[in-house]
Amino acid sequence: MATSMPRSILRIRTAARTAALHFLSRLPARPRGIVHVFLHTVEDDEHEAFTVLLDALRNIGPIVPLEEAIARGALEDPTPRFSLSFDDGFASLAKNAVPILLRERVPATFFVASGFLDLRGAALREYTTIGLRRHDVGLPLGRQDVRELAKLGFTIGSHGVSHRDFSHMQESELRRELGESRELLSHLAGTRTSYFAWPFGRLSSFPPWGYAIAFNLGYTDLFSAATRRDRHRLPPHVHPRRHLEANWNPRWARYFAVRG
Repeated sequence: MATSMPRSILRIRTAARTAALHFLSRLPARPRGIVHVFLHTVEDDEHEAFTVLLDALRNIGPIVPLEEAIARGALEDPTPRFSLSFDDGFASLAKNAVPILLRERVPATFFVASGFLDLRGAALREYTTIGLRRHDVGLPLGRQDVRELAKLGFTIGSHGVSHRDFSHMQESELRRELGESRELLSHLAGTRTSYFAWPFGRLSSFPPWGYAIAFNLGYTDLFSAATRRDRHRLPPHVHPRRHLEANWNPRWARYFAVRG
């Protein structure tokens, strides 16, 4: 029978990781070409932290539109650049992140789970628990919010419909999730939705046979949460991304961002 690790050992391991990050994050940032970074939320008390995070990234290289990052290509280009995106579609992003992005003139992409839009009550709690796998219930963007984001110049991408693990889906359901979300989001944004980021982002969370289906349905580029070290496992037009959070120590966030 498996036994849990003693708390003393956990504390030692945590302290060791913290010390390592503290040291590594102080090393000079090295240019790494394009790094796609993404967040999920920016909460009411994270305005300053989010601004600090943006500054930490821009001290390394510019944050460019996703379209430009894809067009300019190479992950190994010596010029450091970032693209910024947000997954899921929480209403807090429109409230807290968007004003800062507009003030700082930072481009961003919102990967929206279309089935999350406008939910309230029991439907929202069920979606949060089953789809998002979260205990805290946060309000989603509404359809009108997506229209406004597009009008403000932000890119709208798809995050599926139900935010469930795509690796558990049959082909027909995978096609429906990709097709329905793209159709609705394209309608709301008033422009073709060309980008898709799959929920949970792990390589194991999206079946390799699904790539061709996504491209055949009209998506041009797909985004994971795999890191750059796994890029050799990704086919063309399937990109690695690095997860960050607004409230992280900015030095640590910079370290992870540079690693990509």
